[in-house]
Amino acid sequence: MPHPSSPCPAQFSGFCAKNPTRATRWASHTNQGYLAYEPSDASSAEGVIAELDLLLSAGRLDNHSRQVITAEYIRANHLSSCPVDRSAELCGRLTVGQELFPGESITNAQGETLCFTYDGALRHIDANGFEFFSTAQMTRGRGAKLAYESHNQHLRMRDADNRQVWTTATYEHIATDAPQRLFATFLSGPCHRYDPTEVERYWVYDYKSFSPEPIDTTCDATDACAGSGYTPPTRSAAYLAQRARTDASYAVKVAQNLFAQSAAFATTNEPGTRPIAMPPPPPRPSLLRPYKALVVLFMRGGADTFNLLVPHSQCDDRQLQQQYLDVRGAVAIAANQLLQIAVPAGSQRCDRFGVHPRMQTLAQLYADGDASFYANTGNLLYPATKMQYLDETGTFPPQLFGHNTQQNQAETVDPVKKFADGVLGRILTVLDEQARAAGEVPLKTAAYSVTSNKFLFRGWKVDGTAAEPIMLSARHGMLVYEGSDNADTAENAQERNRTLTAIGQLAGFEAASIYAETHNAGLRASLADSERISALLAQVSLSQNWNSAKGRATFSEIVEQLEQVASLISQRAALEAERDVFLVELSGFDSHANLVEQQNDLFQSIDEALSIFAAEMKAQGVWQQVTLAAISEFGRTMTNNGRGTDHAWGGNYFIAGGPVRGGLVHGTFPELRVDGPDSINSKGQMLPTTPWESLWKPIASWMGVTDERIDGGVLPNAANFGSIGLLNRTAVFVDS
Repeated sequence: MPHPSSPCPAQFSGFCAKNPTRATRWASHTNQGYLAYEPSDASSAEGVIAELDLLLSAGRLDNHSRQVITAEYIRANHLSSCPVDRSAELCGRLTVGQELFPGESITNAQGETLCFTYDGALRHIDANGFEFFSTAQMTRGRGAKLAYESHNQHLRMRDADNRQVWTTATYEHIATDAPQRLFATFLSGPCHRYDPTEVERYWVYDYKSFSPEPIDTTCDATDACAGSGYTPPTRSAAYLAQRARTDASYAVKVAQNLFAQSAAFATTNEPGTRPIAMPPPPPRPSLLRPYKALVVLFMRGGADTFNLLVPHSQCDDRQLQQQYLDVRGAVAIAANQLLQIAVPAGSQRCDRFGVHPRMQTLAQLYADGDASFYANTGNLLYPATKMQYLDETGTFPPQLFGHNTQQNQAETVDPVKKFADGVLGRILTVLDEQARAAGEVPLKTAAYSVTSNKFLFRGWKVDGTAAEPIMLSARHGMLVYEGSDNADTAENAQERNRTLTAIGQLAGFEAASIYAETHNAGLRASLADSERISALLAQVSLSQNWNSAKGRATFSEIVEQLEQVASLISQRAALEAERDVFLVELSGFDSHANLVEQQNDLFQSIDEALSIFAAEMKAQGVWQQVTLAAISEFGRTMTNNGRGTDHAWGGNYFIAGGPVRGGLVHGTFPELRVDGPDSINSKGQMLPTTPWESLWKPIASWMGVTDERIDGGVLPNAANFGSIGLLNRTAVFVDS
């Protein structure tokens, strides 16, 4: 496709010839973020869309999508045009008091055109047909009148209510002592014409802090009219072709944007769209059954949780507290710094444990009966002994100690399958399936990820159809389609709404291809969810001072994520929610170095988030219906490497919430010495004695999954642990 090698204004041709790299940068400054494409024949909408089809989807665009995109190209091309030529009437320039209206243009004696588009953008087009400057980023969709209002070369654009939306005075900052009059060649009277050097600095280098001498030129009516009336310039075929491409630049961007939303672009086969309208999925019916919410906190990077839960005192003759101090060395936490908690007498090898000193809220929740710990928990396929691991006589999960594999296995709880469904996806699917099998109305479930991760939800199906979690931004909540940055800057709501409508039309018909229909269905659902949920979140007023908590947390993102969770839970009645599942996460736990300092900050941030979240849930009266479970891909070595600890296996985790049976340490806390029965090597990598299944089986049951559907359905390997038994619901939860 043709692309200008150096579309510099003619005044700068010498500079561009000597500086081709800068010329290329100049050429792209108005197209940042878009493909470097210009159509062969911009006047042919069908031709442009055909070219883009080949470039972007290898010719797979279906007829329905082609019609939608072509119509939007034609509309945008019209909006960015100015076909009413008033050059002869106005003598090729404006005098004080004269005005242009949308769709009008003037061309001066130098062959440059001042184009005021239908959508309110003022464009300076040079004598070669290239756009030299445009106000589109600030005024598209807003300008209703352009007037030359004063003798100091100030053009002013006003909206339909006569409010000023733009003025050339805006650009006086470009040169401190010599304001650049970017449209001076279209104005009468004494004026400052633009200085090519300063304009080049502004556009190419974004450099504004300079004070050049002005260039004084007298430009009056006779100059503008070439002495005796207006003589229109002769336009070459090259000019006309380039001018058509220049005028179509906005339309091309619109088309590219829509192409990127199409099924043809997103998939690798023919969409095969059929003329069957597919409305957004209707809301799932709700019987307003008792609400429950599960929040999963993923401590990403491998949290050193043997500093989260620590042996303290009243230990048996194995002296776990001394083992801890001996093996951990420089990364150990002194007993007088730990937050002491008690366990039921004789249930562990010590009757008193310590919680990390930065986790005061967690320790208090434990003391209040609202939190418990899981000791030495991790990824297993079968119960295993140290000897089985060393002799390689047991069956173990593959690729232990790697972040990617162990994150995946913690999220799926199915180490055998490489692309297994996520454990939350299976829970939600089984909730749906078991209700339908019993002839009941399924629970109204929803899943939300307040991170970029959604693997825990993989495989989720609603009514047998693949479903996706709703993705939220920790800082901004429910993201909605906002249109282009230019439209946002110009406060151009019309562009945003029009494009949003067109995207809905692209996904509005059924596709024959299952891949294309999956894309379209997801797009339809996303559009519907984003508008609905963003409107609900806009109404939220939480009771706690979340901003204060963010200020106290070193890593405020975890507070922000739980704030979004709390906001959604506050709207449970409006959403008619019965079961909600949320994923939040905090990264930074890969503590090969700076363990103590980094861990202090990470745990302090989690504790701030946990504190205000628990307070908010209690204020909403829903604490008894909320459970938060914290996990990580693996624990760390008992020994330190001089500055931190390395990848290991078993770790200690916690579960908290009103329905949790608190004050317990589930599983068996291991001996910590490197030659002990639970350490598989000299670094003190702990062989887990509690499988992930013991965490997830009670949670699945609490969410409503029957015992029959947990084994095999939710937890494919649960039967492998029959010899040691998995924790059941009543061991972990107090509610019925």
